[in-house]
Amino acid sequence: MSDINPQHILELKAENVKCLKAVRMELTHEGQLVIVGGRNGQGKSSLLDSVQYVLTGKKALPDLPVRNGEKEAKVHIETEDFIFDYRIKTDRSGTVTITGKDGGKYGSPATLLRELTNSVCFDPLEFMRLGAKEKAASLAAHIGLDLDAFDRAYKSAFDHRTMINRDVKRLESLIESIPALTKADREVKSASDLMRELRAAESHNQEIQKNESRLSDLRAIIKSSRSDIEEWTNLINKEKLKINELISEGKALQEVLKSSHVIDTDQIESAIENAEAVADSVAKMRQREAAQAELKDAKAKSESLSSKLEKLKLDKAEKIRSAKLPYDGLDFGENGLLLNGVPLEQINDAEKLKICTSIGIASNPKVRAIFIRNGSLLDDDGMKILAEIAKKNDMHIWIERVGDKDKCAIVLEDGEAKE
Repeated sequence: MSDINPQHILELKAENVKCLKAVRMELTHEGQLVIVGGRNGQGKSSLLDSVQYVLTGKKALPDLPVRNGEKEAKVHIETEDFIFDYRIKTDRSGTVTITGKDGGKYGSPATLLRELTNSVCFDPLEFMRLGAKEKAASLAAHIGLDLDAFDRAYKSAFDHRTMINRDVKRLESLIESIPALTKADREVKSASDLMRELRAAESHNQEIQKNESRLSDLRAIIKSSRSDIEEWTNLINKEKLKINELISEGKALQEVLKSSHVIDTDQIESAIENAEAVADSVAKMRQREAAQAELKDAKAKSESLSSKLEKLKLDKAEKIRSAKLPYDGLDFGENGLLLNGVPLEQINDAEKLKICTSIGIASNPKVRAIFIRNGSLLDDDGMKILAEIAKKNDMHIWIERVGDKDKCAIVLEDGEAKE
């Protein structure tokens, strides 16, 4: 059904819709303002609502769609090619029948309505009152531009990069607090190695002390023996043999002592005292090296996420460029819509009215109608702008206005057309 021609509302009949009794309107297909006038509470909004109910279905119905005291409401709409009939019950149930003017009936009215309508009830003034970001989101939805996926992906990557950058700063601070070890610090012996060296040196020195003590004892014995030689003439040979043995042992010990020297244990003991400090420095150095490796990885992740964020920005910009925006110079900014680089909120009201009405026209090209509820807020200049837009774009712009001073298509009074 994509070849459906644009449709204008050429005839509207509404009975018992909200506060309406019975209203009938006929329109031409030319672009025009369709001004619905009357005092407050006379049925202006109900008339516009009746069109909305037909074209958008049950989701638009209020809790009480039928006039008080009546059993059902009826809406009949004719366009160039279709006839729409909607019967609405008090419980909000109802049926929509669509007939082609060529006599054909549509077994699935919902399918045709989806093909015809998108934002048939778009209200330019209501759009103007939205916040900056809400305007941008609404426009994107109306023209079928899904920017949420880009925004979600961007926020996820941005949050991830923020977390990584926190780690980068933490690791840089940690590395700065740990001084690098010199080559000499790296080559220092461990405390356990130094303790083993100390025990070996002490054992060596104890052996020397033992030998020195033995040599001293031997000398004393020799001296005593020589003094007793005269007295021990009977044992002289035996004592000479013993002396010779002792002398031999003494000579051997002298040779050992000549090749031995006392090891200074003060340096080893000092090294042991410094070993724990050095070991702590080594541990810190290893911590520093681990932090440097982690920092390198964190920076790489941060750079990768930055590239991803930049690509998301470019992809989003390309998506926006490829979209058919309904007004020259209109663009999406970071915080809302822009016109030639200027936030829409800073544009004058006349220009904003043109922009918002153009969005409404582009939003629903198949049904040539947009609706303005609070039309009494428009001054003469605003009404003139809308009249020009309606004519230029072959559009029916339905406007609800309080009073009957305007050149109205219909003035309502107590739910009916005023004579």
